[in-house]
Amino acid sequence: MELKQTMPIKIRKFWKSFLYKTILGVAVIEVAFLSLLISIVISGVEQFTLEMMQKRANSTAYIVAQMVKDPLVSFDLARLESIAAEVLQAEDVTYLNIYDVEGQLMFGDPAMPHAVSDELIEGSYFTATIISVAGEEFGSLRMGFSVTWVAQFISSIRHQALLIVALEVIAVALVAATFGLWLTKGFRALVKAADQLTSGNISKPINIRADDEILQVSGALERLRTELLAKGEALKLKRQTQSRIYGVLAHELRTPVAAIDMLARQSPEEWSESRETIKEVTQDLLHTIDDMRMLVNPDLKRELNYENTSVERINSAISAMVASTVATTGILYNQMTVLPVAMEHEVFSTDAYRIKAAVTNLVRNACLHSEGTKVVLVTGLSIDQLGNRAIKWVVRDDGKGIPEAKIAELFEPFSRGDSNAEGTGLGMHIAKTWLEEVGGSLTYRRLDRGSEFAVFVPLNYEANDSSTDTSFEAAKSIARNMRVLLVEDDKVLQMVTRKMLTNLFALVDVANDGQEGLSEAHSEYDLILTDYFMPNMTGVEMIKQLRERGVTIPIVGATAATMAGQDEEMLNAGADAVLLKPLNSEMVLQMIAELKQRGRLNLGGASDES
Repeated sequence: MELKQTMPIKIRKFWKSFLYKTILGVAVIEVAFLSLLISIVISGVEQFTLEMMQKRANSTAYIVAQMVKDPLVSFDLARLESIAAEVLQAEDVTYLNIYDVEGQLMFGDPAMPHAVSDELIEGSYFTATIISVAGEEFGSLRMGFSVTWVAQFISSIRHQALLIVALEVIAVALVAATFGLWLTKGFRALVKAADQLTSGNISKPINIRADDEILQVSGALERLRTELLAKGEALKLKRQTQSRIYGVLAHELRTPVAAIDMLARQSPEEWSESRETIKEVTQDLLHTIDDMRMLVNPDLKRELNYENTSVERINSAISAMVASTVATTGILYNQMTVLPVAMEHEVFSTDAYRIKAAVTNLVRNACLHSEGTKVVLVTGLSIDQLGNRAIKWVVRDDGKGIPEAKIAELFEPFSRGDSNAEGTGLGMHIAKTWLEEVGGSLTYRRLDRGSEFAVFVPLNYEANDSSTDTSFEAAKSIARNMRVLLVEDDKVLQMVTRKMLTNLFALVDVANDGQEGLSEAHSEYDLILTDYFMPNMTGVEMIKQLRERGVTIPIVGATAATMAGQDEEMLNAGADAVLLKPLNSEMVLQMIAELKQRGRLNLGGASDES
């Protein structure tokens, strides 16, 4: 006791340190040093062997990824399965799973885990790699390799080492066993703690009793556990948010698609009468797809898109878009207008898509969530104290209403009111935000029986720009003398696009892909219109090679813009402009007018007068 008190602090720390224990162990068990040395050598050989096996596995996975890249991109499942089956014939390949970019299994065993990581499990080494084209991810693959031969090799080395140290180990077996248990007690606790973390059990604190370096390692593991716990909660919250976002996507797509489906079932006469409505609903579907991109990428923001419209056109579109929901729920729905007939057809300027989306969402919510029997949509006129006029859409239902406690947060993101039906809780928030951005508003009022939502949109009148008509007529005159090469691989788009272009241009020829377009492009054409994604050669590569060859013909790209940066790629390659699919005559003529204004149209002997 007195010795411990008088012992200097540094010596006491040394006495408790792992270094002192290691020195004592080596002094007591001389022969064990040889065993330790051989164990280190074996471990090094094992590590080296595993690293070589890992490099070989990663190289093999990369080569296989290159082999399946083209069939995966082109969705050629037969060729994909053929290549995969051939790879699986290799003796040391235990399994092969191929996934698309969304994580859906394209080939392989669905029971095997899908994770982009390298790990050794039950005699097999698993590795994964990304399948990409020009830096763009299209999927991934995960492979398993047998490491039985590695185990056999290491086992052979160990057996030979055991023969060398057998006599020494027997001589000090009792001492080594006793000392080893004491020396590795802390290590066993650390291993147990590490196993706890790797098994995913991070709720139990790590508390190892020790007073040396093991205590420091234990503290580090506990800090790691705490950090994993915090990140796990953050990941859980992120997954919940993503789940809600994907719910929004499905929710928002269903309405316009259902409307198009119902319109498509009409008779030829009804179809002809509904052409304008079909056109508007189709355009709304394209707007919804743009909204999907904005939900996935919060940095994007919907731009205001003012257009000339009328109450009659907006209400017709709303009626078509809510028809499927009304039919499905069996609700009694009535849509009426209390405006003068002239005002129904009066043209004003606003972002019509936002209004239709907001009102349609309110009607659908009333049908799905109110638990009532009828829903009424009334369109009228609102005039404030300053004489400002606004169109008012009022949606009423006779359902249970919204509890007073939830009204205050009704327009907050992910607030769902009082409903057991499926929903995302974003509809009200988005509708209110969109309406406010066009100068309108969205209000709620609780009725004695049911609810009432009111949408107010200011009436903005803008004079029509007659110069636009003049510009279009000039573009039509120019187009009638132009020869166009259309580069498009999709046969349906080829047909409809060529038919549309034939009504505008003097000649329209078609190339089936970028390689064919590169071969057929020559000075006889006045314009080249090309798609982005195509087999054999993309539109970007075709444009780049044409410019490198000195071809100066105006080139216009066309893209669905489902991924950011496609338009920039085409412009950087040398395109004069990029149009957003689906193409229409107005869009093409506007492009012709812009090219003319920029001096990019050289029609030779063709008339170019405006």
